Amino acid sequence: MFPSSHTPRTRLATGDGFVLIEMIVALIAAMMVAAVAFLMIQVSMGQAARVTASANATRQGRSALEKVMSVLHNSCVAPRVEPVSAGSDGTKLVIISEASGGAALQSVRLHEITLANGVLTDSSYPDTGNKPAPEWEFSKTGTTTTLANGIGPAGGTPVFQYFAHESGSDPQGSPLATPLSSAGAGETAAVAVTFTTLLSESGNASSDRTFALSDTAQLRFGASESGEAAPCA
Repeated sequence: MFPSSHTPRTRLATGDGFVLIEMIVALIAAMMVAAVAFLMIQVSMGQAARVTASANATRQGRSALEKVMSVLHNSCVAPRVEPVSAGSDGTKLVIISEASGGAALQSVRLHEITLANGVLTDSSYPDTGNKPAPEWEFSKTGTTTTLANGIGPAGGTPVFQYFAHESGSDPQGSPLATPLSSAGAGETAAVAVTFTTLLSESGNASSDRTFALSDTAQLRFGASESGEAAPCA
């Protein structure tokens, strides 16, 4: 017999590509990295949305307060005319004010600024022109404008508080009883406006926060030389 020839077996090189287990491990690792990146992006987008919503709510609340204060600051339309009407209370301010048009004041209007169901509105009624000042007659048909949504009282503080004039330039003592009587309306020389605006956390009611806003308007032309305590003296 001829001796059989010995041929060595060819060994596969370990570095010539991935085996199945290595491919599975790499795929799992890639999926985990992608999942973490997705979660980070989702959290960042949620945080950005909350910041934007809070900024918008704060801006809307400040804008509403500025509009209310503008009505109050333009309410002394004539000396010794009582701008605040009887019946005004903690959630409704009824007041006579002049609409501004540029640098000049224009028409006299009756405003009913009301907070109901979280919505702050201003219903404005024009003067019919049928009666001379200060015996104005206002139209029964007005225009209602939404000033802001998500508005509420700040704790137990009413949205509108009314103060009689006392010594000094700022309101002092306790607010006048509401709803205002005719006598109380005649004594009102300052109105304080306080409310909160809702900073919604993407519809999550348990995470909603509020931001408080407040300002006070003096219903006077200036210091009364005669010492009168009446509004717009």
